[in-house]
Amino acid sequence: MPDQVWVVPLGVATVVVAGVALWWPRSRAWLPWGTAAAGVVSLATTVAHLAGPWPGSPPWGMVELLLLSVLVGACARWAPVRAAVPAAVVAGLGGATSLLRATDDGGSGDLTTLEAVYAVSFWALAPIVAAGAGLLLRHQHERRVRAVAAGRRAQRLELARDLHDYVAHDVSEMIAQAQAAGTVAPPGTPAGDALRQIEAAGLRAMASMDRTVQVLSGGDDGSGSSTGADDAVRPQPGLADLPALVERFAASGPAPGCGSTPRVTWPRRCPARSAARHTGWSSRRSPTSAGTPPARPPSRCGCAGAMANWRSR
Repeated sequence: MPDQVWVVPLGVATVVVAGVALWWPRSRAWLPWGTAAAGVVSLATTVAHLAGPWPGSPPWGMVELLLLSVLVGACARWAPVRAAVPAAVVAGLGGATSLLRATDDGGSGDLTTLEAVYAVSFWALAPIVAAGAGLLLRHQHERRVRAVAAGRRAQRLELARDLHDYVAHDVSEMIAQAQAAGTVAPPGTPAGDALRQIEAAGLRAMASMDRTVQVLSGGDDGSGSSTGADDAVRPQPGLADLPALVERFAASGPAPGCGSTPRVTWPRRCPARSAARHTGWSSRRSPTSAGTPPARPPSRCGCAGAMANWRSR
């Protein structure tokens, strides 16, 4: 059994790497723990080799170093920082000191202290390079995430500016005209009531637009720029607000009765439109000899007449 002690750290590192690869990405949760376990086993085996006559590593024992370096790079790339730092340090030390098991026994006659330090430092290059590669990939990923977030924020700010500069201006003008006309139309008249309803609807639209602009101008978490937490993001109207919505629209005018709605029988298909579609009128819009496009074929199905009669009622 003592002759096969070198199999233990190599086997543990192999099992951890294989488990991480097979259960990825779910294995990201226990990646630091597996890396730390492989490093602790490697360090314990090295200490046991130096403390007593334990056999060293075989000639191809550097496979353990490569596996530990892979785990160090994976921790530097995907593991959380607080868990990745100690796990990567332990695994890197285990891989770097595994060179000391290349001696035949635990004696100190093979390497001096200075030579052992130089050898361990050279052997530590593999974990250091792996950690550097993992940190580089992590930095590039975080930079891409920040770039995407910055692009989304720029789009939201542009949309907020458009809403504030154009839509809000038009709605404000509509409210001002309704208020000005309300001074002429007295309350209680149909025109006065309609103007005040238009004014109230415009004010509600301005309030909703103000909340939308605040949300768009906020951070990536969707929070607005207002001081209060309740004013930052307000819930949109839901089913509970449906009765009030119906009453507000019902107050805009008398509801049509059952007998006041005219019955209009529409044809299933307009012959003029079907003929235009089959003859390809919409695709053939070449100018005539006079330079003007051809006139649209007149409709003879009665659709326009029925629409005019319905509107006249």
